Amino acid sequence: MGKKLIEIMQLYFKAGKELNLEVMDKLYANDFENIRMDKAGQILRIYKTQFMKRFQIMKAKGLTHGTGDDIEITGTSFYDNLGSVLVRRNENEQPALYNFVWRINEGNPKELIREFTVEEDLSELIAIIKNSHDEERS
Repeated sequence: MGKKLIEIMQLYFKAGKELNLEVMDKLYANDFENIRMDKAGQILRIYKTQFMKRFQIMKAKGLTHGTGDDIEITGTSFYDNLGSVLVRRNENEQPALYNFVWRINEGNPKELIREFTVEEDLSELIAIIKNSHDEERS
């Protein structure tokens, strides 16, 4: 079973690297949430619509979502109808830890429902999201 989780994570990372919005949209569950925390205890919750909007903007600007060379899958686990993939990354020389939680259907990972992330510092990301909300309101 762990092999299936690793395979879908590889598909997920490939879609992210290529900003393949169609595949990403199918992989993220409609109720997807990314819950991020940093070492200072700041917490940020990001929903599927926010993720997809950010990726659409990046693709329109010709940006990429990293190479993925820094990804290390450290473990997998299954419980009830869920599966977790634990990942360590070192993006932009900043370490981050992830727990990707997949909904399992008939023994196969079907959609990503949660991404729990622990990072060094969320201050910059919090400011970016706050500014984008402020721009949407004006």
